[in-house]
Amino acid sequence: EPVSTHTAKDAFSAIVPLSLGNTPHLLGYSASSGEVVVNRVLAGGANLGERSRWNIGLGLTSIVPLSLGGEAHFLAYDRTTGRVAIDYVYPNGEAVEVKWSSGWSTGWTAFAPLQLNGTQHFVGYKSATGRTVIDRVDAKGLGATTVWEGVLPTGFTSVTAMTVHGISTGSYDSETCT
Repeated sequence: EPVSTHTAKDAFSAIVPLSLGNTPHLLGYSASSGEVVVNRVLAGGANLGERSRWNIGLGLTSIVPLSLGGEAHFLAYDRTTGRVAIDYVYPNGEAVEVKWSSGWSTGWTAFAPLQLNGTQHFVGYKSATGRTVIDRVDAKGLGATTVWEGVLPTGFTSVTAMTVHGISTGSYDSETCT
């Protein structure tokens, strides 16, 4: 049974965890409005307290939490246009600053944050082709560099990065539950 329940005012297309000032937060994003809502997790997870709202633009399909130098950032991507950015979240959660933006190829369907050797990376995956990358994020949030590329089976609906006995891995197909 949950400790608490919370009814959101907004229909979020993405919800990701962030740590601001060593306090857990949830960042919710609505692709239909472009609005971001930052909620602080209160009382050991028993409730949420809205901290701030701002707009980062319509249509983003992926929001990936990143930690750079111990500070909260996120990667935002739109799979239909290829628009991508890395944003820094101010420690008070009141605003963001775009550190980097660019255009990538379209069609990336899943991302997961990954720490390798103490450095922020992420896994990117294209469901239609199976193309998979591991990118290292610049320490200042000024872009990302592919450090590994390969092809996994097509059709996965999400990826999750994890480390088991020093080996980083993970993916998921909702149709086969594997």
